[in-house]
Amino acid sequence: MLSNKYGRFSPDGKEFIITNPKTPRPWVNVISNGDYSIIVTQTGGGVFVSRQCRTK
Repeated sequence: MLSNKYGRFSPDGKEFIITNPKTPRPWVNVISNGDYSIIVTQTGGGVFVSRQCRTK
């Protein structure tokens, strides 16, 4: 499988596994079903958002 100094692809090729979180640019994954979303960074930071939340 293809690999570099930041990580490698899984054996099935469906995901990139980060083994060194010091990537040259921020790496962010967004997962959403339309009502709820989660954003997670390569260093473990993240946020959960509900479509129903309101700010005033």
